[in-house]
Amino acid sequence: MAFFLALTVIQVVLQTQLVYNVNAENGVLRFMVLGDWGGLPFPMFNYSTAIERGVADGMARLANKKPQDFVIALGDNFYFTGVENVEDERFFLTYENVFHDQSLQIPWYVCAGNHDHYGNVSAQIAYTKKSNRWEFPSLFYSKTFAVQGTSTTVQLILIDTVLLCGNTASDQSETPLPGPKFPEMADRQLEWIVHEIRSSTADYILVGGHYPIYSAGMHGNTQILIDNLTPIFEKYDVTAFLSGHDHNNQHIIVNNLNYLVTGCATFAQDWPLKQDELPLGSLHFFWADGKELGGFIAFEANESSMNATFMSGTGLELHQVTMLPRKTKNKSKYKFQEI
Repeated sequence: MAFFLALTVIQVVLQTQLVYNVNAENGVLRFMVLGDWGGLPFPMFNYSTAIERGVADGMARLANKKPQDFVIALGDNFYFTGVENVEDERFFLTYENVFHDQSLQIPWYVCAGNHDHYGNVSAQIAYTKKSNRWEFPSLFYSKTFAVQGTSTTVQLILIDTVLLCGNTASDQSETPLPGPKFPEMADRQLEWIVHEIRSSTADYILVGGHYPIYSAGMHGNTQILIDNLTPIFEKYDVTAFLSGHDHNNQHIIVNNLNYLVTGCATFAQDWPLKQDELPLGSLHFFWADGKELGGFIAFEANESSMNATFMSGTGLELHQVTMLPRKTKNKSKYKFQEI
């Protein structure tokens, strides 16, 4: 395992490129983000849930109206114990057969969650070579996207939070995360994250991983990530951190940095159990509703701003946040509204 992780770190250094997407519309980059979408390992439920199918339908409905450039998947891709190998039927039953609409046959940039690490994560990476849309080249990697027809760029940095923090004892565990199983590999990932952010010239930087940094949900804040990542993000003006793990949608602002949680693409838990553990006044939106078939986030980026709209599976626009380019002066006033 340590050897595999070392190879992954080496591979990730090579992931530097500017991506132009085939669906790109001049002046705007559109993409969707979902987390915790991994269905169920039971034939009686068709290896999915009503919420997962609802989110897939909602994403397809939006993508048919406004063509999307790509999808970001934030882990827990296959409940409850990941996949066994690259031929595992769950790739078809929980992914291909659910997110089947033609509008969703676009690149999916994937990272791993705690449930994926219970299984064979290397098989999910290997599936990249079998699929025309599944993009998971290594445990952590970076892609930079051009907003067509402009000089504006959006950098996506996907990280492995399990490698940084260790794995959960169970999904319902209240036990603090144990810390990295491979400290040297965790340190190398942190060094890589710092390098990617410090050297970035992108107008927007989105960092995504499975565990939240801040969360009002059942799992709450992740202290290891607060200690190791927030100083880097704040110093180099990261636009937002994207995560899942808690099965709801949340918008949190701490020290002028946006933390967007979206983990309700298989289950929906309207339980703000850890709200009191957040910095005072930082929670601006919290939502989950199984009757509305969970949710995801729709992004639109252009030269002047990046909008993130929290959507329900049924198509409700719930909450929107507007973020400005990193080079913009006086960015202290982030706009957001409940719709």
